[in-house]
Amino acid sequence: MSSSPQPEHPDQPATDLIRLVARVGDGDETAFVQLFDALHGRCLGLARRLSTDEETAEEAVLDAFHQLWSEARRYRPARGSVAAWVLTMVRSRALDRRRRDHRWRSRCDVQEMTEQLVDQATDPAGEAQRNDAAHQIRAAAAELPRGQREAIAAAFYAGMTHTEVAEHLGLPIGTVKTRIRSGMQTLRGVLDASQTGPSYEEGRDPR
Repeated sequence: MSSSPQPEHPDQPATDLIRLVARVGDGDETAFVQLFDALHGRCLGLARRLSTDEETAEEAVLDAFHQLWSEARRYRPARGSVAAWVLTMVRSRALDRRRRDHRWRSRCDVQEMTEQLVDQATDPAGEAQRNDAAHQIRAAAAELPRGQREAIAAAFYAGMTHTEVAEHLGLPIGTVKTRIRSGMQTLRGVLDASQTGPSYEEGRDPR
């Protein structure tokens, strides 16, 4: 007599999950909900261990189940259990989000913004001048509203267009342009006050 299948979930045998995946592959939304209910707890537990916060973990799980809905027909029981297959997708999605989140946060970091602005506006040979400018711009950047810092980071350091920044932040393009303009005016004003010499003055916008 053959042994019974090992359960993938305390209340859901492996064979049931395989049947659910097959039904999802046929577009069965009820089966999709049942599969989500059966595996959500384990998936979220994994995503939490790999994510920076609860919201990101939940989003990674939803990303994975969205992928499952699209790729259910590709599942082959011989290659592994349903749970292992879904958890692999969750892991991949969570790590992708963590990498993106790390890059985005680093671009919004005041220290990085400070260094790049100062590099662009000062004479590399003038170390004292650079240090003074860095101190002043760092203080000014720290006082910028978060929305302005994010928009500036995306436009100037991530290389996004205004339209891409608007899509990324979920804002009207007019709002994005206003935030960038206001934030940069503040930061450039600090640099203006701290710099002397023709190379900087010639680059200023006429008033």
